[in-house]
Amino acid sequence: MTAFPILQFGTSRFLQAHVDLFVSDALAQGEAMGRIAVVQTTSSKESRKRLDAFAAGKPYLVKVKGLAAGKIVDESVEVTSVGAGFDAASQWDEVERLTRIAPAPGTSVNMCDACASDPSSPAMHLAEDYARLARRLRYPAL
Repeated sequence: MTAFPILQFGTSRFLQAHVDLFVSDALAQGEAMGRIAVVQTTSSKESRKRLDAFAAGKPYLVKVKGLAAGKIVDESVEVTSVGAGFDAASQWDEVERLTRIAPAPGTSVNMCDACASDPSSPAMHLAEDYARLARRLRYPAL
């Protein structure tokens, strides 16, 4: 098993609070395929801050609020599933290298339309690279 069997394209808070949290829960129960390597697909400064934290492999907290079984839920959950972070613009070769060492059987993608319209965004060219990579690995996006 590879150290990072899940590649996540995107650093959004949505992914942090959903995909990463669910994988973290599954890891804690011994049911996940492994940890996540995150790939930043935009030139956003906010995304870069998150990527730096992901690259350090440090856990982070997700605030969970709502109702469960008629009771109010208001808690912070530690997420430990993200273990690496890469910038698509400057580290694409490293992302491809990871997949050559041990192909990731799972991929999570969340690249917004606005990202692709930003001429300075790596997402402008990432779609073609991602499609080539997915064909080579023969797996669909999750």
